[in-house]
Amino acid sequence: MQQALVLNAFNFYSTTDKDGYLKVSAEYSPVDLWRLSGGLNIFYGKQPFTFWGQFEDASNFFVRFRYFY
Repeated sequence: MQQALVLNAFNFYSTTDKDGYLKVSAEYSPVDLWRLSGGLNIFYGKQPFTFWGQFEDASNFFVRFRYFY
């Protein structure tokens, strides 16, 4: 794709609390004039009182369009 597509993934997992945070994103820029991005932020955990588990309801997705001038 000649550097037009960028994929990213990040995961943090706590072995003691058995919870974590996953962030996945993608960017697509076929020309230098604009870029389309999107991704997910996912919090997970079995217990609602652990650090990442307390944010489980805050999981979200995003879409972004950037125009460069």
